[in-house]
Amino acid sequence: MEIIYLSGPYSSNPELNTKIAIREAMKLIKRGYLVIIPHLMKYCDEEDPQDYEFWLNYVCKWIPRCGVLIRLDGHSPGAEKEVEIAKQLKKPIYKSVEDFLERKKDKSER
Repeated sequence: MEIIYLSGPYSSNPELNTKIAIREAMKLIKRGYLVIIPHLMKYCDEEDPQDYEFWLNYVCKWIPRCGVLIRLDGHSPGAEKEVEIAKQLKKPIYKSVEDFLERKKDKSER
């Protein structure tokens, strides 16, 4: 089973954006997908604060191990870097969880 990397805004509102990422990830998890939620590093940072670049570099190391990247809506330079890495690795990129699920549904009906 492929692992999904869930990319999206974080820094503009860490609390809200983490909740949104969890809500979106749960749509996938309930369907049996494995999901990487980089937003959860928020809780690691609360225990051991690191700078922005530290966390961005850390979470980007997961992208090569994932089969797919889903980019949640909203402005985010960090998410754009994640998308750029996924493009370089020729990973499929979806614009939302719904987009991913719809395309998977279409493929399974063929």
